[in-house]
Amino acid sequence: MGNAGELYFNQGILFFELNQYEQAVHAFIQAYELEYEKEKILNILYDCFIMPNEEEFKRNYEHNNLGFTRLAYEACAIDFIPVSEEQFFVFNSKTKEFEGVFLLEKNPIQGENVEFDSILYTDIWDIRQIIPDLKETSWNTVYLLLNEMLEPQFASFFKLPRFSELYLENIIVFPDDRYMKIYFEEYNEFYLPKQMVTENKNKYWNMINVFHQKRITQLMPEHNNIFLSVCIIDLSDKNTAIQNVIQLLQCPYDSEIEFVILCRKTEEYKQIKDSRIRVCNLEKEQSCEQGIFKLLESAWGNFAILINGCDIMLWEQLGEYLNFIKSHLTCGVFLESGYGEDAVILSNRIYEKGYEAVSAVAKINYLTGITYNMNLYRSICDFQEIKEIKGNLSLAGHLHICIAMVMCMYSDYAVMKLPFWKRGG
Repeated sequence: MGNAGELYFNQGILFFELNQYEQAVHAFIQAYELEYEKEKILNILYDCFIMPNEEEFKRNYEHNNLGFTRLAYEACAIDFIPVSEEQFFVFNSKTKEFEGVFLLEKNPIQGENVEFDSILYTDIWDIRQIIPDLKETSWNTVYLLLNEMLEPQFASFFKLPRFSELYLENIIVFPDDRYMKIYFEEYNEFYLPKQMVTENKNKYWNMINVFHQKRITQLMPEHNNIFLSVCIIDLSDKNTAIQNVIQLLQCPYDSEIEFVILCRKTEEYKQIKDSRIRVCNLEKEQSCEQGIFKLLESAWGNFAILINGCDIMLWEQLGEYLNFIKSHLTCGVFLESGYGEDAVILSNRIYEKGYEAVSAVAKINYLTGITYNMNLYRSICDFQEIKEIKGNLSLAGHLHICIAMVMCMYSDYAVMKLPFWKRGG
């Protein structure tokens, strides 16, 4: 062992003199792990690689750590041995162990697969463990939960150049459970994680469920950051719509979604104590077309889907539907497949704005399943001219299509094969 350690040590000296720094550090580490001249090797690495870059590490730390940690630079537990602009050997100064290599990305990491939901990672300090996941999936938000033992190690990565820009674009870091609890209780507009990587699943799922139950039962005058408004037109004497709403309320979403009900009999809906429900009353003298405008103008979401009260949304498909919408945020109008009479089975396709999109959307006749980009709806016009037209049968029977045609003059039209609703009676 001694001879091997000495051999690696001498190789390290030789490589260093030849300016082959990666090979030099690698050889020194091999000697170190063979228990040869450990103190001398650390002195060489600190004197030749770490200390000459100390001021730059400090500048990087101050630039990167804003909003992520309150730890001082001196509290960091990891030191980095630079051998090039992108490559750093990792040394744990607490355990006195080398922990592999960190390779800086050239560009900010982006997941290939769009995912509407957020994810929680717990008890992980080494960003290298989750980088493969971050490259595979583009999550809404990534929550990283540390503890007082792990924070000094995680915070050390802020020493690296452009670290926050390259890796933390949509990551929120909690130093411990207490901070996470305060965050989700005080800021309802931030979505709760629906996926989790942890060794304590029962503990954290129970915690997330407590936040969820509080959000849906704690009535608030206004919600922020709603992604989807489910707009249900209930003008029938049947109770299909209210049963549908009760089923939909079983979905795991809270701040992401709202249910806006247009009806003439509001009592039953007002008895449901759920912060996601809002009711729009349609007066006797108001037509269904006026009601559609009233419904859309009451919606707070970035997107709004129209549902006939006789039809049933397949809420178990909600996650896939939201993923599709998030993957096509610039589209103005969407349509999903359905089951039953008049429910056309579609294929995923994008129609280009203008003639192609307007021609395609004009072929729709059924109301259920049409989704509007409400940011576009609110920005292009208030549809006052359409509101003022009287006696036009197309408007009277197909107002939802007329609105979609106007919007398709400005943006693309997307159809999806996902069966998202079932035709009712």
